[in-house]
Amino acid sequence: MKKFKILRFENGNIFNLDDFVVEEKILNVFANGELVQSVFYSNKNEFYLALGVLFYNNIIVSKNEILNYSSKENDFSVNLYFEIVSKRSKSIDFNEINKIDVIKASSLFTLMKQTLTHSNAFAITGGTHIVSVATKDNLLAYFEDISRLSAVLKVVGFLVDNEMRDETLLFTSGRINYNIVQIASKINSKIIVSQSAVSTLAIKSGDSLNITLVGFLRGNRFNIYSHPERISQ
Repeated sequence: MKKFKILRFENGNIFNLDDFVVEEKILNVFANGELVQSVFYSNKNEFYLALGVLFYNNIIVSKNEILNYSSKENDFSVNLYFEIVSKRSKSIDFNEINKIDVIKASSLFTLMKQTLTHSNAFAITGGTHIVSVATKDNLLAYFEDISRLSAVLKVVGFLVDNEMRDETLLFTSGRINYNIVQIASKINSKIIVSQSAVSTLAIKSGDSLNITLVGFLRGNRFNIYSHPERISQ
């Protein structure tokens, strides 16, 4: 984040004020000399974000496919250049893993509360989302970002880097849309929980991909939009 001198209008008066603003940049991810994707992001963690981009775009299955990487940076963007092996790893087998059969509703409230306590940049700037990944009992990682998509892709990169294949839960302060459900399916996240709304395409996608979608988790209530069998009282 960066500090800017601004003018504040309040109660009919205008005065000078120092304001902290999220520092937004562009990450350009290259694989074997070709641009894979450019994403807007904030709050560092470029390597995890790049791993998430590579995994989501089917460039890698495992971090072991990366031979080396380098970076270039300026005030507005970061370029990460990856050299990827030509022989692909085997696709991920999700059959022999720890599964999430049922989780208590009280655990959803607890894990969301833990997630939001890490929203430090949001508390200062009001300009970031937060996304976390968790087991039934504990948070594994959390990331703030100006982009909801980039925050989710950082989670993907964290899981790829740590070679985690077990079923997990995703928690987000932002809306659940189609794209987030598609990403969740690729990393074996079977429950997505949001403080906010859920889109129609997200619900259709959650139904077909066997993913539980929970929206508007606030106070002591939430809505279940797909596969309610995973949530118990």
